[in-house]
Amino acid sequence: MKQKIVAKKKEEIKDYMGQVKGLLAMYVPPDPQHMQQAFQLGKVSLNPNPSSGVTQIVFKDYAQTGDQMTISFDTVAKKVSSVNVNTYMDEPKDVVTLAVQFASLPDSTNYVQQTVLDATAKKLVVTTTNSDYRSLGGQ
Repeated sequence: MKQKIVAKKKEEIKDYMGQVKGLLAMYVPPDPQHMQQAFQLGKVSLNPNPSSGVTQIVFKDYAQTGDQMTISFDTVAKKVSSVNVNTYMDEPKDVVTLAVQFASLPDSTNYVQQTVLDATAKKLVVTTTNSDYRSLGGQ
């Protein structure tokens, strides 16, 4: 009996995370049409921070009413430094957040260093870290 309950819970979580993946696909990578629509509707703000050299581009109601996507752009390095998504599944109380941090390799290639997915309704936090990149060919 206990194994059936565990198997059912695993299947529920798997299904839920599949739905979360589908939801986040609307945000990452950012969709040019959604971005343009937000600009046209006046739902975009630029928040420069001269001391850090980072400008945040904040999109409200990006893919659904009440959501927000923030792209932080390092104006000195001319690279995206982070992407943060605050959205929800079926109801606004079913909050889903995604925080993506970027880093640069020695050759200046930008890559996703860490992602943190928080699905509060299911009390799930998934953190993925990418590290230890090396040049192929022994250079």
